[in-house]
Amino acid sequence: MKHRVLFVIVVAGLLLAGCAPGTQGTRTNPFDLRFDRTVTTTRASTSYVLVPFDHGAFGYDARDLAGRWIPWGVDGAAATVTPLFFIRDLVGPDGWGLEVDGVRAFDLPGRRGVAIEATLRLDVPPGARLGGQRLRAVLEARNGRSQPVEIIVQVVP
Repeated sequence: MKHRVLFVIVVAGLLLAGCAPGTQGTRTNPFDLRFDRTVTTTRASTSYVLVPFDHGAFGYDARDLAGRWIPWGVDGAAATVTPLFFIRDLVGPDGWGLEVDGVRAFDLPGRRGVAIEATLRLDVPPGARLGGQRLRAVLEARNGRSQPVEIIVQVVP
């Protein structure tokens, strides 16, 4: 009987561990600026940050991205549009890096224009100062439209 109870406890623990969220800031689980404006990271690290933009923010509509769409949700569509975007005018501490890792567009029913979600790669140098840092940049689309990006980074030991 003791072995069964122990077995059930071990299996339950493994199941709960499997349900726990992954480490935040990875490519598959980026920091999402919709929920928290601060990215927490360490020196000499790479983190990924998801930056959402409103429908129409970059001036694209569904016709502009024809041939890229795949079904997404009920009557919606999504497209990978990474080559259409780049980072410019990065303002932040020396040695820090910010670049486009991936960009997805969403065309949802009842919305005007296309919503954009950019995943940005944030590189923190080994000599980064501990504490809060502010990075500012511009995400620019190949069509010439752009949007500002601001990321607050908390560097911890």
